[in-house]
Amino acid sequence: MKRELSYIKLQCDQGIANLLFNRPEKLNALNFDMQNEIMDALQYAERDPEIRVIIMSGIGRAFIAGADISVMAGQSSFQYREYGKWYHEIRQQMLGLSKPIIGAVNGYAYGGGAVVAFATDLIVASENAKFGQQEINVGHIKGASYLPRTIGRFRAAEIVMLGEIITAQDAYSMGLVNWVVPGEILMEKANEIAKKLIGKSPKALMMAKQVLRIQNDSPESVADLYELEANSLCFGTPEQIESMHAFVEKRKPNFNK
Repeated sequence: MKRELSYIKLQCDQGIANLLFNRPEKLNALNFDMQNEIMDALQYAERDPEIRVIIMSGIGRAFIAGADISVMAGQSSFQYREYGKWYHEIRQQMLGLSKPIIGAVNGYAYGGGAVVAFATDLIVASENAKFGQQEINVGHIKGASYLPRTIGRFRAAEIVMLGEIITAQDAYSMGLVNWVVPGEILMEKANEIAKKLIGKSPKALMMAKQVLRIQNDSPESVADLYELEANSLCFGTPEQIESMHAFVEKRKPNFNK
C-alpha cells in the first residue's frame, strides 16, 4: 500500500492481510484519520488479488475502545450526522467486501469498536475481550439497527438500552462471537481459521457473503431464490471444477493453477 498509515498497520503474508488498529495510547479510539485509513486499507485488500482473507485486530489492550469523545463533544445534530455516516459506511463496506473478514477481538470493543467487530464475518475473541454499545450512557444510541437481526429484539434491547459491558463468554452465549480463546493464542486461532478459508473457492466465499448479507433484508423465500442464483453462478468456474475434482480425488484443491 503506497499511502503511509499512522493509525493502522497493514501486514500481508501468504494470502492473509492483518489489519491492526494502532493507536494504543488512546485504546485505539477512532478519530477522523484512523477512520479514513481503515476504509482505505480495506479497499486496498479488496483490490489485491493476492489477498484472500482479512484479519482485523488491535494493538495493545483494545480492539477499538469506541469513538474519540473529544472529537464528538459539542457537535450539533448536523455535524454529528456527517461524522456518524462513517459507521454506516464502514459496515456496508465490510459487509460488501468479496473477501472474508475475521475479527480477532483482543480487548475492548466498545461503541464504534463493537460496530466494526460485528461487521466482520467471523469473530474469535480473547477471554479478556469485552463488548458494549454504551452510547446510551452518554445520551445517544448505536446498535439498534443491526443487533436485532443477529440476536433478536430483546437481547438487542438489553445491549442497546442498558449500555452494559458484555464479556467474551456472554457474547459467545448470545451468538455474537464464534470462538473464545486464551489471549496468547488469539492470532494463532485467527490465522488457523484464515488458512481454512483460503482452502475454499474465492468465488464461492464471495457468493456466500452476498447471500448471508441479503437474507437479513429479505423474506426467506426471496433469500432462498437469491441463493439458488448465486450458487448457480459458482458452477462452471475453474474454482468450482477444481474443488469437485479435488473432492473426488481426495486431495486439497489448488486454486493457483
